Amino acid sequence: MSESARYFLHQHPVFKDTTKRPKVTRNKKMVRRKTYEDSIYFLWWCFLRESDAYKKCCQSGGQGTLNKLFLDFGDVHATDFENWWKTIDRGANLFSEPTNSAAWAVDSSSDLGSVDFSRSLVVVIPIMRSHKTMLSGVARLLRSRLLKERGRSSEGSGAKNKRVLKRINLVRELRARSLAKYRIHGEYKIESLRLALRVFQQCRTGGFPMWKIGDRVGVLVRSKSDTKTEEGRRLLTQTTWRYKRDAKKIIENVEKGVFPSRK
Repeated sequence: MSESARYFLHQHPVFKDTTKRPKVTRNKKMVRRKTYEDSIYFLWWCFLRESDAYKKCCQSGGQGTLNKLFLDFGDVHATDFENWWKTIDRGANLFSEPTNSAAWAVDSSSDLGSVDFSRSLVVVIPIMRSHKTMLSGVARLLRSRLLKERGRSSEGSGAKNKRVLKRINLVRELRARSLAKYRIHGEYKIESLRLALRVFQQCRTGGFPMWKIGDRVGVLVRSKSDTKTEEGRRLLTQTTWRYKRDAKKIIENVEKGVFPSRK
């Protein structure tokens, strides 16, 4: 099955020509094209590669306490990310939703016997209506159902910020219902994860004070890194230590098949 036919709740890796010129938005701003490195699944792979315990497991051919994880993720050190993701359709098998979780049509009342009503919403759609009307109707019903289950009213004043909040909550609810073999845990910011990873990797090499490592990888304090004053270096040191602490916790959890948890 092609990757485009699989459904991911988060942006899946995009393996395309990265030499193309940046996109130009409607307001004529230049925007960098997204690559596989912008995917949360790429960072999952990167953090797993930083695990010393998993590296030993890979070197021993999958022996040890991380054997079950190895059976799913394989040797993440043996090749690059693209080959790892595409081999035996590994990425899709690990992170996409089950193929039977897609929407499907019910042709008769007898088909309802196979519906899991705890995870499904049965909707009757008059097919003579316009495509736009049908889609907006389904979206409204789905939003109402999910908000109702969370004990919240679907009614609002129509203010833009409330509509945005509802949309955010809807996305969170859908992600919490993920049936993927390995699902993303909690909220995340790609750039924060990148910084934590860079800090951890730089700390491995050693030879630099913590503030210097933070300055080198792009850690910012109060919108900029002031390394010319003692106070600036102190704040940068503290912030960089937090990134390192977060990275260590993320690696501990990724060994358990949980990402990107800092708990």
